[in-house]
Amino acid sequence: MSNVVSAHISDDNALSVTFGRAGTIATIPNGGIDLNDGEFASWTEQQTAWLEIIPRWPARDLTLRFTASPFLVEDRITHQQVFLYVNGLFCGLANLFEPQDCTFVIPRNAVSGRATRITLAIPTAISPKHLGLSEDVRILGVALTALSLTAQ
Repeated sequence: MSNVVSAHISDDNALSVTFGRAGTIATIPNGGIDLNDGEFASWTEQQTAWLEIIPRWPARDLTLRFTASPFLVEDRITHQQVFLYVNGLFCGLANLFEPQDCTFVIPRNAVSGRATRITLAIPTAISPKHLGLSEDVRILGVALTALSLTAQ
């Protein structure tokens, strides 16, 4: 991963990340995200997925938005829970029953001028192989298509 650089974001703490094989996620330190499967979306492949950015010290709270489609299986997996943490601070929970946009407020004290880790914890993620659906061993939670961070 020699092409990965730290994601320094603009003076107004605006950041936009795209996913999929051609997405900008490949230029940001990350883990638990499958960068090879999907043109415009990337599946989380573990119960914890993260990305790291280096924002400026914010003058006010930030808004984090992401667009996600949950891994669902009729009559077996009805929704996916997504817990959001920023530098270990719990910032919210979303229950995804269908593809949707999720919005969270990030308190300014959760962000530092150093590397900031945004973590999605998905305890309901499960592999298709475990369910007997296919040989896919990835622990699928949500397919991400976009993520943005803006000042409020």
